[in-house]
Amino acid sequence: MPVVTAPPVPTLLDSPVTTVKVNGQTIYRKTYKGTDFDVPKEDSEGPFYVITKGYRIGIIDNWGVASDAVTGVSGAVFCKVDTMEAALAKMLRAIDSKAAKVLEKK
Repeated sequence: MPVVTAPPVPTLLDSPVTTVKVNGQTIYRKTYKGTDFDVPKEDSEGPFYVITKGYRIGIIDNWGVASDAVTGVSGAVFCKVDTMEAALAKMLRAIDSKAAKVLEKK
């Protein structure tokens, strides 16, 4: 019987991070396949909230900030994970499958 292996999980752990200022707050971002998404500071510890559909998309290490990105957003999709590696894998898979999308608040 042939062995079936899963495709490799894309990673961006070592890719550059850019910063932008939004309302005086520094936001850290990575880009994958032309899609920008938020990431926490390098020294952040979990849990992490992965937002693949929301007012902002990305990986957030603070529920208050993550909640603001999904509350009042119809169709928001997010989940909680323990590690940055798991968070990045989920985010990149969402981008690969074209499921990641910035949505408007109502």
